[in-house]
Amino acid sequence: MESSVIFGMSSSLYDELKVENGRVQQANFHQYRVVRMNESPKIDVTLIANGEAPGGIGEPVTALVAPSVSNALFAITGKRLRKLPLSVA
Repeated sequence: MESSVIFGMSSSLYDELKVENGRVQQANFHQYRVVRMNESPKIDVTLIANGEAPGGIGEPVTALVAPSVSNALFAITGKRLRKLPLSVA
């Protein structure tokens, strides 16, 4: 779950696919900006026992990060951002 938060933050703040002549220019993760440790907030994950069989949980978190970051930026700046990557500049 922690890594999916980092992946979601990276996508929200930095991700941008560049296409030239119909081809994506980023070949792999070496051309993908990822949030660094010094840029990351403290991430606290709490698992709650519910009696169900174990299952996957990490990936769904990624989709929640962009709206959360966008709402936080709105709370700080009063400006609603609706395009990714998010930027207040």
